[in-house]
Amino acid sequence: AILSIMEVGAAVVVAIVFGLIWLLAIRRPPLLIFSALFLSVALLQALQAWRWLFEYPYNWHYPRQVAITGLVTVMAILLPAFVMHHFRVGRPRWIYGWLAVLIVAAWSFGSPLYHVISYITFGAGFSLALTLAAMAAWRRKRGAIFACVGLAISTLALWIAPREFQDYAFFLSAGPAILGLLVALTLQLRDERREAQQAVLTAARLEIELLKKNLQPHFLLNTLATIMEVIEQEPKSAVALID
Repeated sequence: AILSIMEVGAAVVVAIVFGLIWLLAIRRPPLLIFSALFLSVALLQALQAWRWLFEYPYNWHYPRQVAITGLVTVMAILLPAFVMHHFRVGRPRWIYGWLAVLIVAAWSFGSPLYHVISYITFGAGFSLALTLAAMAAWRRKRGAIFACVGLAISTLALWIAPREFQDYAFFLSAGPAILGLLVALTLQLRDERREAQQAVLTAARLEIELLKKNLQPHFLLNTLATIMEVIEQEPKSAVALID
C-alpha cells in the first residue's frame, strides 16, 4: 500500500495548491478542473489502498468497486474537459456529447466485472484527451506538445497493462500524462505572469510619456528666468513669488 499512500498524498497536495490558486489568484476554469481531477485521483488511490490497510466485510467489496468505477468516470470526464478548456480546442457541446456516448456505452457494456467498465471508461477519457491535445499541438498551442506526448505514453500504458494502470502503478502509468499537463499549465501561468509584468511596464511608460506631453518647456523656462530675475532685484519679494 506504500505506493498508493504516496500517490494519495501527492495528489492531495496538487489538488490543494491549484484549488487555492483558483480561489485566491486566477479564476480560470482549467485550474478548478485540474484541482478536481487530482482530488478524484486521490480518492481513487485511497480506495485502492483501503483493501491493504483495513479489513472489511466481503459484502463491502461490491460498493467499493462501484465507487472506484464512479471515480474513474469522473476522471474520464475531467481529463478531456481540462485539455479542451486549457488549450481552447473543440466545441464543448460536441465534446461532452461524444464523451457521454462513450461513457454510457462503457457502462452498458454488459460485463459484470467493474474493472472492465473502468478500463473502457479510462480508455475513452484518455483517447479523447489525446485527440484534443493533438489538435492543440497542430495549432501550435503553448505546451500542447508536452501534453500530447505525455497522454500518448499513458494511453499506450493503459492498453498494454490495463490492470496495473488503475491499481498500485497508477502514477507510474499515468505519470507521463500528468507531467505533460503540469508542464503545459505551468508554461501558460508563466506566460500570463510575464504578460502581466509587461502590461505594468507598458502602463508606466505610457504614464511617463503623458507626463512629458503635459510639461510645457517654454512656460517652465520663462518661470525659472522670472524667479532668477526677481531674486537678483527684490530678494524679499522672491520668497512670496516662489510660494
